[in-house]
Amino acid sequence: GVAPQTRFIHTDPLIHVVADSSDEEQVALAAAYNEAQYEALDMLTGRKSPELGGQESIWIFSV
Repeated sequence: GVAPQTRFIHTDPLIHVVADSSDEEQVALAAAYNEAQYEALDMLTGRKSPELGGQESIWIFSV
């Protein structure tokens, strides 16, 4: 069953990756890495992989 009193604490990394060159492939890889760092939060909120059961209504605290 589901324990309604269960709480999770999640932090996303705070990074910014830049390409070491103007090579389009490297720039695209850096951009993808920057987006991927938020993937866990997107899963928790159901924005990505909604089949996992995430919900926008989760409590989010930020500092």
